[in-house]
Amino acid sequence: MSSTWRGTRRCSSWRQLGIEAGVQFTGEACGTNSITLAKTYRRPVQLAGEQHFHHCFHDKACYSVPFGATDENNLLGTVSMMTSMEHAHPYFMAMLVTVADSIERELLLRRQNRKLNILNHIMMDTTRNGIIVTDRYGRITEFNSYAERWTGLSRNDLIQQPVWEMKPMGPYIEKVIRTGKTCEEIEMVVCHMATGAKQVCLFDALPIMDEHGNRIGAFGQFRDITERVESEGRYNYLTYHDDLTGLPNRRRYKELAARLIAEAKQNKQMMAVDGYAIYAPAMPRESHGKLPMEPQRVMKGVQRIEA
Repeated sequence: MSSTWRGTRRCSSWRQLGIEAGVQFTGEACGTNSITLAKTYRRPVQLAGEQHFHHCFHDKACYSVPFGATDENNLLGTVSMMTSMEHAHPYFMAMLVTVADSIERELLLRRQNRKLNILNHIMMDTTRNGIIVTDRYGRITEFNSYAERWTGLSRNDLIQQPVWEMKPMGPYIEKVIRTGKTCEEIEMVVCHMATGAKQVCLFDALPIMDEHGNRIGAFGQFRDITERVESEGRYNYLTYHDDLTGLPNRRRYKELAARLIAEAKQNKQMMAVDGYAIYAPAMPRESHGKLPMEPQRVMKGVQRIEA
């Protein structure tokens, strides 16, 4: 009861002094006061009793500490306290300094978080890779627009969902979270859920660590290499086929002949080359170079080889 009464009395005293929300303390209006001095000199100020200009403050002790954005040297305001002279104590100034420091750290942290958030969105939305980020429990926290485009999945549907349910990259991310080992250059086929379109991708996953080396999540990215794979396939096809006719070329025939001859030697079987020469290690030496009476279709399944 007494506590409520004292609080009501203080509020009444403030109103009598004209102190309320929206009132601005200036030297012209209030004379010498701790708030104006703290803002002017940017340092903690204490005024007690007759150090104030107005007589209504002569029985008061006032403390003010400025605070601002430390990274920009920008003054934002002050933290102030007023009490009666009988309760004045240096402890109040130390308390206000601590409060001002806490406010500045919080403001700096929020500013840095905003910058990091902007950079994060720039990276997530401008990179041409699909990106998946999870927390330490494997719940998806980020899923960028390229990942949505290639998989046909919605970011809003995936946020806070377990990543291991997402195929084919989910099990790899789950393994990274569980073991802390990086997965690199994993080739996989990503299928669009709606259209069924397939893309060949290279997938990488690595753990996210805090400053103490503890795993706090995982980062996965996959990039489209479909064109590269198709180009490699086309190049490999042209290596063994004629570009105009599409038929196997001389290199194809030579490698095929070498393979068939090696197999014939290993299995001690007959091998027909060009339809005339017979290689038969199991036959007597005098029979080499002669066709048997019943060749039993020796040439069946063997392509004709031009010299």
